[in-house]
Amino acid sequence: MGVKIEEVYNLLGFRGMGTARIVFKDIEVPDKYRVGEVNGGSMIFNHMMVPERLTSAAGALGTSRAALEIAINYSTKRKAFGMPIRSFQAINFKIAESVAKLDAARALVYTAAKAADVAAEGSPIDPRRLVSEAKFFATETCWEVVNVAMQILGGIGYTQIYPIERLLRDARLAPIWT
Repeated sequence: MGVKIEEVYNLLGFRGMGTARIVFKDIEVPDKYRVGEVNGGSMIFNHMMVPERLTSAAGALGTSRAALEIAINYSTKRKAFGMPIRSFQAINFKIAESVAKLDAARALVYTAAKAADVAAEGSPIDPRRLVSEAKFFATETCWEVVNVAMQILGGIGYTQIYPIERLLRDARLAPIWT
């Protein structure tokens, strides 16, 4: 008894997105359909990765913030030993560290986006390194922040009562793609 490949694809995040593998083998493209110079695809690819990676980084910021807001709201309402769990230092430290990491990620993403804007206006600045750093840092931060949010919610965070479990699935994909 095996698992069908379709079932595996439905296990993790971004379920609404279609993902497919495309293979071109022995294909000839007429000159009128060519984009750019022959053998110049790497330049086009590198150029297109800038907005792709910025989109991934910005999406990770939104996912992180959503998870953190859910965790903060939950920790304010959930009580243990007669008081909100937000009153406990361990919870507050987790929230504070997550906020600091999210602020740092946001600053890097905004800086990278500004560099991409300046480059798009004709500046000789190449924003690819900064954009790649922003994508890396923001998506890794997202994974950490969503994990912290799930820890704050405890067992209920693993259920579908709160969207943290979905955000966790989505956050796992972000560092891997693009």
